[in-house]
Amino acid sequence: MNRPVSSRETHGASASSVDPSLVGAGLAGAGVESAGVEVAPELEELRRAIDGLDVGTRLMLQPLFQRVSESVNRRRKILQMVQESIGQLRLDMKYLVFDLEATRRERDDLEVQVGKMMGEEGFEGDIGEGESGNGDMGGEDPVG
Repeated sequence: MNRPVSSRETHGASASSVDPSLVGAGLAGAGVESAGVEVAPELEELRRAIDGLDVGTRLMLQPLFQRVSESVNRRRKILQMVQESIGQLRLDMKYLVFDLEATRRERDDLEVQVGKMMGEEGFEGDIGEGESGNGDMGGEDPVG
């Protein structure tokens, strides 16, 4: 029966003191591949190369390989989270731009209504740039 190699067995174990049941275990039983986690082809190739080494060298390299593999998986998860966050940010920006445009249309419609109620034909033109209270200080519209 193959079983994973413990850290106690990998540190300080020489080739002559290795349990014979561990010789064929290699890295396949050391938890390199987590359920549902795709292993990069380069890491798989490295794992096979380490499995082909003598027992002493293999036992020395297994913990190093495990750390590298975990680091790669951690970075992959971080990259995925960042990509999801960027996607959500883009969606949020679209909603904000839509809301801003709707608010501007409502403001313009209300200005026209107020102008009609006050009997002033050119009410929209009476308010100078930057005086309409939209906070843009008379600059160009950044969105559209």
